[in-house]
Amino acid sequence: MDVSKTRSIRDCYDVVNSIIPKDTGLWGLVNNAGVGGAAGMYEWHRREDYQKCLDVNLLGLIDVTTIFLPLIKKCRGRIVNVASCMGRYAIPGGVYPISKFGVEAFSDGLRITMYPFNVNVSIIEPGMFKTNIAQWSDLEPQINATWQRQNAEIREQYGEEWFQKLKSVTADSLDTKSSSNIRWVTGAMEHALTSIKPRIRYVIGWDAKLFWVPMSLLPAEIADYIMLKLLPLPKCAKDQEN
Repeated sequence: MDVSKTRSIRDCYDVVNSIIPKDTGLWGLVNNAGVGGAAGMYEWHRREDYQKCLDVNLLGLIDVTTIFLPLIKKCRGRIVNVASCMGRYAIPGGVYPISKFGVEAFSDGLRITMYPFNVNVSIIEPGMFKTNIAQWSDLEPQINATWQRQNAEIREQYGEEWFQKLKSVTADSLDTKSSSNIRWVTGAMEHALTSIKPRIRYVIGWDAKLFWVPMSLLPAEIADYIMLKLLPLPKCAKDQEN
């Protein structure tokens, strides 16, 4: 199923509806489709770069949910939406956190509107895990190509040294701080589908529990200060200091 295409989702719905016993409905729906999206600073991206990510991570999730919702309501079943800790605190740059904030908002609103129908909505919020989305070997060529297409003014403002440091920080985070325990995520999905008392949110991974979610709870000024200390400064900021 291609979640970015409504026709594909409706075809899948027709198949599922033809398989399940009549008038029984569907117990569980897990929205796990996702892409990493374009990497880099916000002004580096074109509208279509944002659209490609949103089509899968957010709009596709909404489309799948609303199309399958009649079957879920009939069964008083469960919906499990995979968001991210990046939907609680956005790392600077990139499209991915924007899409995951949307997933959080949609899921929170959906949960409340589904209470009268006894439909449960859970949100999975993983930290950094070693998945296809988080492979530096795939991400590096993409961010290099995005950097190369920027005009001379943009590249001068940020600076080549900053760009190389940014890549180093990103590569280190993905390669050394991502967990390989994917079973923690799938275990949370299973719990959300089968537990007598499923949770509203499942925060998965030590980085999510000890850094990203706490960052989201700090006053913005303090969180900004911490993040600025962790990231390299663009060339233009160093020039101003001098």
